[in-house]
Amino acid sequence: MWQSSKILKKRRMEHEITYYNRSHAWFTSYGPYEKPKYIVMVMIEHGGHGGAAAGTIVSSIYNKLVELGYIDKKYLK
Repeated sequence: MWQSSKILKKRRMEHEITYYNRSHAWFTSYGPYEKPKYIVMVMIEHGGHGGAAAGTIVSSIYNKLVELGYIDKKYLK
């Protein structure tokens, strides 16, 4: 029992170390592209790569801006 507890603690420590060594994920953009009115910046602590981690959040924000009428639907592809 003591051995398995020791192994679990070591694994948790290794996970925490790798988590805290990861880069922060940043993604900054502006829109709409022809006449920019908005800047959207997302930062995820220890998120890894910006596009992979934060890009989907930025996309959701722009979709909401279009849905609410802040950005014209002509910019959708």
